[in-house]
Amino acid sequence: MPKKLLVIGGTGALGRGVVSLFARASWGITSVGFTANEDAHNNVLLPKSNSLKEALQTLQEISSRCSQVDTVVCTAGGWSGGSIRDADSLVNLGEMHSKNLESAFLAALKATPGMVSFC
Repeated sequence: MPKKLLVIGGTGALGRGVVSLFARASWGITSVGFTANEDAHNNVLLPKSNSLKEALQTLQEISSRCSQVDTVVCTAGGWSGGSIRDADSLVNLGEMHSKNLESAFLAALKATPGMVSFC
């Protein structure tokens, strides 16, 4: 039976590489991202407005596609340049919070559902 991998951010540059590597090793792969990854066996597509408010729905969809996983990899994230003095620095902060922390939070919820700190 092949091992199962969940990749949060499976369609970014790093995520595509991770999915490709594990696909060559014959793992069953579920990719979570804004677009589909053709190398993955299952894809959970996120709306562009995805936020923690929609996290429960996202987790339910992930669980319906891959009830048990052997490994969770979070490659989702982003970067924003500029100065903290820029007028849009708070907007950038919100975007970076969503792209980096919320994706890691979703990965942690799937990997450790029984942990009190994640409930």
